[in-house]
Amino acid sequence: MRGRVQLQQRGWHDIKAPAPAGAWVANPPYGERLGDLLTLTTAFQAMGEQLRGPFRDYYVAMVLGHQAHADALGL
Repeated sequence: MRGRVQLQQRGWHDIKAPAPAGAWVANPPYGERLGDLLTLTTAFQAMGEQLRGPFRDYYVAMVLGHQAHADALGL
């Protein structure tokens, strides 16, 4: 099977699924410089909602700073 790799740097709310299925790998922002845990948890909840839509048939891998962020994704 042949595929194509597409690399982009953009805000998570601007991403679009380029194909019906694939892999989505991200190192989203996290950490003390970006806000408190509750604020970031809310952002990760919104990200999870988006990933459950057009990316529902994708393999998703992310680098996360806290277990709470992984839980908030709801994937």
